[in-house]
Amino acid sequence: MADNSRGQEYQLIQDTIGRRDYARAAELLAARLEKDPDSPDAHYLKGVLNYFEGKIGPTIESLRKAVSYTHLT
Repeated sequence: MADNSRGQEYQLIQDTIGRRDYARAAELLAARLEKDPDSPDAHYLKGVLNYFEGKIGPTIESLRKAVSYTHLT
């Protein structure tokens, strides 16, 4: 996927979280992570989503993954 297209996809996910449509955001993130399981951006957004859903343990796990993958970008 081209960087611009990927950026638009991440913006859509952010907007979806902002609208509090957490179920749809989770679907979009699952699809993104299936395509690119090492994406720090996707793991970061998953952490944000988990945070807003009150899932502190999964938030920490997702953010740790995001940080661990930053050396790949």
